[in-house]
Amino acid sequence: MLRDSTGSFAATNITLSGALLLQSNNGNIVSLAAAPNSASYNLKLPTAQGGALEVLGNDGAGNLEWVTTVTSSVDISLLETATSADIPNTLVLRDNTGSFAATNVTVTGQVQFQSNNGNLVTLAAAANSAGYNLKLPTGQSGPLQVLGNDGNGNLEWITTVTNSTQINLLYTATSADIPNTLVLRDNTGSFAATNVTVTGAIQFQSNNGNLVTLAAAANSANYNLKLPTGQSSLCKC
Repeated sequence: MLRDSTGSFAATNITLSGALLLQSNNGNIVSLAAAPNSASYNLKLPTAQGGALEVLGNDGAGNLEWVTTVTSSVDISLLETATSADIPNTLVLRDNTGSFAATNVTVTGQVQFQSNNGNLVTLAAAANSAGYNLKLPTGQSGPLQVLGNDGNGNLEWITTVTNSTQINLLYTATSADIPNTLVLRDNTGSFAATNVTVTGAIQFQSNNGNLVTLAAAANSANYNLKLPTGQSSLCKC
C-alpha cells in the first residue's frame, strides 16, 4: 500500500486487531476500540451532520442517527418521577401490565377495545357532537337489560322488549278504540275506550283547578247508570 502525497490512502475495509487512534491538532490521542470479548456487529454513521445538543442513537440495527437528548434538570426530574399512578404533573409510565391510572383522559380520535380474538370495538364521539357527560351504572345488569339514559347522563340498566308480540303491540298502539291494542294518548292526551274500570275514583278538574271526584260508595252493589240523551232544562238531581 502506497500513501499519497498527503499521507492518505483509500481502502474498502480495514481490520484493526488493536485500536484506532485519532490524533488532535494539539497532539492528544482519542482511541476507539472494541470492548473485550465483544460480539461482532456493524455501525453505520448518519448521512449528515447533527443539530445542536443531538447525540448518536442506535436504531437497534446498527444504523446511527442524530437524536435529541434530555439536558434540562426539569426534564430529567420528570423522567425520574414518571409513574403509572394518578399523580398530577407527572409523566405517564405504564406499569408491567401496560396499564396506568388517570383522572381524565381526553381522546381527540377514538378509543378501541381489543377482544381476545383480535377484533376491535371502537368508541368515538359523533361528528359535530355537543358536549355531554355519561355515568355508568353502579353494578352489573340483569339478563336482557340495556343501558338507558335518565336525561341527565346517568345510565341505568332497564328491561327492554325482545318478544316479537310485545314489539308488535308497541308499534300498533293507538288512541282509537281498537280491541287488543295498547293505549296511546293522542296529542291532546285523550284516548277512546269501550269500558274503563277504575278501582279508585275519577276526578274532573275545573278550569279554576278544583277537583270533582266521582267514586263508588263503600260496599256498593253492582249497578249501571245511563246518562240522559240530552241536556236538562231544570236540574232534578
